Amino acid sequence: MRSLPVHPVRCLALLLLASVVLAGCSREKPPPCPDVRILAITSEMTKFRPGSGRDLTDVEFEVSAEAVAGGCAFHDENSKVEVEMTVTFVIERGPALQGDTVQFPYYIAIVTRDEQILAKEVFQSQAEFGQGQRRIGLTESSREVIPLPDGQISLDYEILVGLQLTEEQLAYNRRERGF
Repeated sequence: MRSLPVHPVRCLALLLLASVVLAGCSREKPPPCPDVRILAITSEMTKFRPGSGRDLTDVEFEVSAEAVAGGCAFHDENSKVEVEMTVTFVIERGPALQGDTVQFPYYIAIVTRDEQILAKEVFQSQAEFGQGQRRIGLTESSREVIPLPDGQISLDYEILVGLQLTEEQLAYNRRERGF
């Protein structure tokens, strides 16, 4: 068997051609997902029984938004981003709770980087304590779609999650929790 002579210039040209072809086959890195986070001041809620009492014996339940996770996908040539996410809540039973079922509102808001609210939706969640349970976890799922007008990118937006508080609950968080 006879071997052909190796020409360094031809080998270099073939290597360059192969790298150009392979680069054309590589996929573009997808744009980053918008930030999704829990807004600290609305991350906890204490629900007191009706009346003026506000000490530990008056607490029906406490709920906290503990974690948010998910991912995103881009559609229509990156003109919109779809964010799939889950929010995990932890609920603790208080001494004033009558029954085993609690309900609480939470929100999901889409905001711009300069904190302008573009959309906000409030959801009702419900959880039930089992026999002898003092603390339970609950996960809620959501899908949000954000249109991306020309010149806008996914990082121009943020998704905020929190508990929908009354003015009294918000004041309690500021006073008792230091938010």
